[in-house]
Amino acid sequence: MAQKKIKTIVWANNASKQYFDILEFLNKNAPQALQIVGNALLDTVESLPKHFNSFAADRFKKNNDGSFRAAVV
Repeated sequence: MAQKKIKTIVWANNASKQYFDILEFLNKNAPQALQIVGNALLDTVESLPKHFNSFAADRFKKNNDGSFRAAVV
């Protein structure tokens, strides 16, 4: 199988909102974790273009052609 090349990560509106909701929750409840978790999430997203095939296909995405990947951070 040829390696898929991606150039840009596009955040869905709900994904972006969820990211900022996580940061807001951490800021209120665990401010010491805010930077660590926020950076870990962004680092994972930013690593997608180089390491796309390292992430498993998202098993919850219906009719996934392999373009949707999942990561646990």
